[in-house]
Amino acid sequence: MFAVSKSIGSAIALSVVVPVFNEEANLSELYERLTKTLDGLGSSYEIIFVDDGCTDGSSQRLRELAAGDPRVRAVRFVRNFGQHAALSAGIERSRGDIVILMDADLQSDPEEVPRFISKIGEGCDLVTGWRADRQDLGIARRIGSAVMNKLVSLSTGATLHDHGCGFRAMTRRVAQEINRSGDLRRFLAVRLVTAAHAVGEVPIANHARRRGQSKYTPFRLLALTFELLLVVSAGSFRIIGCAGILGALVGGLVACGALLGRLAFGMVVGPFVLVAILFLVLGGVQFTILGLLGEFVVRGYHAAQALPFYVVEEEIGGAAGAKAGLG
Repeated sequence: MFAVSKSIGSAIALSVVVPVFNEEANLSELYERLTKTLDGLGSSYEIIFVDDGCTDGSSQRLRELAAGDPRVRAVRFVRNFGQHAALSAGIERSRGDIVILMDADLQSDPEEVPRFISKIGEGCDLVTGWRADRQDLGIARRIGSAVMNKLVSLSTGATLHDHGCGFRAMTRRVAQEINRSGDLRRFLAVRLVTAAHAVGEVPIANHARRRGQSKYTPFRLLALTFELLLVVSAGSFRIIGCAGILGALVGGLVACGALLGRLAFGMVVGPFVLVAILFLVLGGVQFTILGLLGEFVVRGYHAAQALPFYVVEEEIGGAAGAKAGLG
């Protein structure tokens, strides 16, 4: 039987962190499949569900799971703070030698966990999933995913196939480094890679979502792309920056179309089109810069005031008890 070696002083071998936002329909099956897989490993473990301000019946279901299984803990936010905040809260509360991160939507199989652990055993301190045959992408999301992967690769120097996969495993050292990262935790994909010494990938199956709805709309992906440039959050400036990026992209596409029409068909580009292209491209660049500068200012303000990354209303199950807290 596969077993996980424990380091000196570690309370348990495995911690599994699952952010949850309106996934009531998936939680029972996820719990059953995940616990069956973890029981088969023959090692001690804990499962930390982080309720990221759910508005359906997920909160009640998590209460039931935590009440019925001492290995399950539920952390409930006072409102929705986002996936990265939920992951950070779970990592901070984890105690295992190896920390597994995974989504609650069942698009990736919980049965893949042993493969991630085996990769850790080969010397990697961070292992990411690679959804080689994605079943959940339309054209807009494919473009957004490709842009995100390219930006993360360029910013970190780590060339991976799928930076956006939510299925990951890390050693205790990487988890502790994340806990010391302060505001940089707002974009974990970048921080995890930069904190790791050896990064590995595990090809995994990716299924179409059977229940619930995806939380990542094309606009959300665009917002994440902008957030990557700053690794920070500030709503109004992000809207300005995203509008600038979108305008520059549209202007570039129009310019390419006009050039292609001119070269291939001899089309004459009128002055109105030229002005529109210049306005979109130059205006888009200016708005993007304005958004970036605004984000920098807001980040400095937040850092100076030591504002919380998230607010916990209560923790249920395990040794946590019910309490409120900040992160």
